[in-house]
Amino acid sequence: MLLEVLDAISARYNYVHVPLDHRTWKNMSMAFINFVDHEAACLAFQRLSRPSEFPAAFAPSTKAIWGEVHGLGPNLAHFLARYGLPALDPPYAPLVFIDGRCVPQARTVLRQYVNAEMLIEAKAFLRRSGLLEPVESCSRSPSRQGDMRASMRSSRSETGTLSLSEIHAKLSEIPSYREGGLTVYVV
Repeated sequence: MLLEVLDAISARYNYVHVPLDHRTWKNMSMAFINFVDHEAACLAFQRLSRPSEFPAAFAPSTKAIWGEVHGLGPNLAHFLARYGLPALDPPYAPLVFIDGRCVPQARTVLRQYVNAEMLIEAKAFLRRSGLLEPVESCSRSPSRQGDMRASMRSSRSETGTLSLSEIHAKLSEIPSYREGGLTVYVV
């Protein structure tokens, strides 16, 4: 329904993440949306700030607020740092759109839009926000490959247990991963 609302207001976006509560497996009544440029973000913000723009299924208290992470690359890096590489597989992955088309798997565009500097900044941001414990104080929790529920059950993220070198190693496993990339920032 969120994508229908965004399309109805002619929003131009490239990243949509609707987080799930890991205990109830229901959406947490929030969404993170990155727009393709500042103009698109301002227009969407203006339209989404008016309650009359929301369908009846949305809560009357629904409101739009500016996020702290801007750009497709930084949003993907933030997601990766918070939830880990396994969370980039459907159905938990954010939706990524390139030239208006949904990319089937978000992990396939990591090498184009996320670089090591973005991952470092994302982890630092999460630590400052209190959303990620320092690596030294975390213990590695067992997870079964292919079982997203196992890695997403706890309130602690899988990535909180990985060092940056481990993340880089996992990224290097993705074909053609290279540092660098293009990011459009929304101010």
